[in-house]
This record gives sequence, structure tokens and C-alpha cells, in this order.
Amino acid sequence: MAFVGRHTVNVVAVCVVSGLNSLSFSSLQSLQSSLNDSKGLGLASLSCFYAALTVSCLLISPVMLQKLGTKKTLILGSVAYGLNAASNFYPKFFILIPSAILCGLGTGPSWAAISTMLNTLAVNKAGLRSSLAEVLTSRYMAFQNASWQISNTVATFVLSQVLTRHVSEEGLLDSSNFSSSCCGARDCGAEIPEETIGTLRPPEVLIRIFLGVFAASGLILAPLIGLFFMDNVKPCYHHVSANLSAEQKQSNWLATLHALREPHLLMLMPFAVFIGAYYSFVVGDFTKSFVSCTQGVHDVGYIIAVFAASDAIFTIIFGLLRQYVSRLVMLTVAATLIEGAFVFSVLWDPEERQRWHLFVLAVVWSVGDAVWQMQIRGTCHVCSCPQLVCAYVH
Repeated sequence: MAFVGRHTVNVVAVCVVSGLNSLSFSSLQSLQSSLNDSKGLGLASLSCFYAALTVSCLLISPVMLQKLGTKKTLILGSVAYGLNAASNFYPKFFILIPSAILCGLGTGPSWAAISTMLNTLAVNKAGLRSSLAEVLTSRYMAFQNASWQISNTVATFVLSQVLTRHVSEEGLLDSSNFSSSCCGARDCGAEIPEETIGTLRPPEVLIRIFLGVFAASGLILAPLIGLFFMDNVKPCYHHVSANLSAEQKQSNWLATLHALREPHLLMLMPFAVFIGAYYSFVVGDFTKSFVSCTQGVHDVGYIIAVFAASDAIFTIIFGLLRQYVSRLVMLTVAATLIEGAFVFSVLWDPEERQRWHLFVLAVVWSVGDAVWQMQIRGTCHVCSCPQLVCAYVH
């Protein structure tokens, strides 16, 4: 009973910390390209974040997991999220870009630690039944992804409620200066004139209040929960590999690069790259060129809230359906929906009052994200158990 109790506490703690990390990062990330649109600062910071994330996954994650363990690595990742949110109090290039790089360097190890912890907890509970371990891993990752998206949903919805109330009180929702000639797929990256509806900026005091909440979630709440409620869960290699001693003799980051020679991981790499590019499009280009440009920055939160809520719901649904539906069928359906949404986005000319199209697109994007994120991470576990940490790092 004691094992079951600690096991449950660890799973719940990981999900709660993940939700707070989402509050600190994702809620701000979806608004980054709109709030900091001057000279492309928001998109530049997102680009630096993902570039640093790539480096951290290959070189930093295995070293941190080896030296610090999963618990400390996850806590430091939360602190990096909080520092990134705090840097937006003074959004200048020399502040925002370094903080985005630092956040990217901490995000890779943080996600590797989360995946490693959840998989290890699943293996511990399943014992020697590998098929049950796979099901539990998918289920735990579904819960974690759901907590991330639920937190993002609540935060972005509240944010948009506040911003919409401000905009309506100022009488700005009926602006007639709107021009859709530079929105959607026709957005060439130029700054939108300030007199258009898409660049109505909320008062600075509201922005600072939300930034304070985002920063406190990453700098205070998430580290405290991780410190007091999570164990330093270590991967149980003896359950999955008989060649651990040979792997231990190698430097951990070299083992990570060595894992790239595995055929299964090599074939998964294009999928991982696509997931990153696709998610970057949703939180960057889609929110800026389709939502903020046509409806205003106050509507970004509503769209992202629908995306996150749908993502959480579909993650749980597909996590439960995994026992009855093959991974190939799920990935094929999700890929078809995503490609259809991309084609529609290219051909569609968004207009000011066409809001329901944006919500439909957000739901379609969420289906793709829910299926691909969960199934690719689960496939890493199935195909690369002997190099478990290395697989999750990639």
C-alpha cells in the first residue's frame, strides 16, 4: 500500500508541476508574437528558444539527468520557465533573447526528466509485464499532457476575458480601420500598423499582473511542489536491459549521439522535427497572422484555450483508445487532419468577423498535437528501451 501511495503521489506531482510549467510558459508563449511584435522580437525569441531547445536535447539533457537526477532537473526546468516569464517585464532584445535561450536550455532536460519519470513509474507498477508497461506509459503521458493543456486553457481563457473586457470598455471592438490584406497566408512579416484592430495593446498594468503570476508559477510554486512531493525516480534499467554495464562506461552525451545510429530512432527523427515545426506554427504564425491580425490580441487567448482544452480531451480519449486502436491508424488519421488544415490555411482569406473558422482550425490542430505527441513519445519507449533516457532526449 505504501508503494501504491508514493507511486500515485509521484504521478500526481509530476502532472501538477507540468501544469504550473504550462501556466508559466505556454500561456505566455501563445501571446509572445503578438505582445512583442516590435521588429519581430516575439518571433525572434521563440526561434532562439527552439534553437536552444535542440542543443539542450542533444548535449545538456543526458548530462543533467546523470549528474542531477530527474527531480532536480525538473525543478531547474521550472525555474528556467519562470525566469523567461520574468524577463518579459522588460522586453528588450538584450533581455528577452538570452532568457529565451536559457529557457530552451532548461526545457529539453525538463521534458526528458518528465518522460523518464513517468515511464519508470509505469515500469515499476507493471513489473515484468512489458505490454502493461507500454499501456501505463501512454496513459501517464496522456495525464501529463492533459494537465499541461488544462492549465494553458484556464490561463489563456482568463487572460482573454480580462483583455476583452478592457477592449470593449474602451470601445475598440468595432474598429473600422481593419484591413485583411496582410493577414493569414498573405502575412509577409511586416509590422501591422497600430491603427488596425490586430495590434490593440492592453494596458501595461494588466500585462504586468499576468506576468507576475506566470513568473511566480515557475520560480516558486512548481519548485516547491517538486521539492516536497516528488521522489528522485531513477530509470530501472535492469527491467529493460541486460547490457547496462557497457552503457555506463560511455559518456552520457556520447551515448545520446550513439543512439542516433539506431534505425528506429532515425526514422522517428523526421516526425519529431515535424511536431516541433507544426507546434511552432500554431503558437507563433497562426496566433499572429490569423488570430491577432484579424480579431485582435484579446482573442488569441480564446483560440489557444480551445486548442488546449481540445488537446487535453483528445489526449485522454486517445490514451484510453490505445488499447483498442493501433498506433498506425491514430497517426494516419491525425496526419490527414493536419495536412487538410494546412491546405485550408493557405487557401483561406481570413476576414474580421470569421471567428468560427479559427476555432475549428484550433480543434483540428489539437487533434494532431494530442495524437502525435503522445504516440511518438510512446514509440520511443517501445523501440528504445535500452537507451531510454537517450530516446526521450531526442
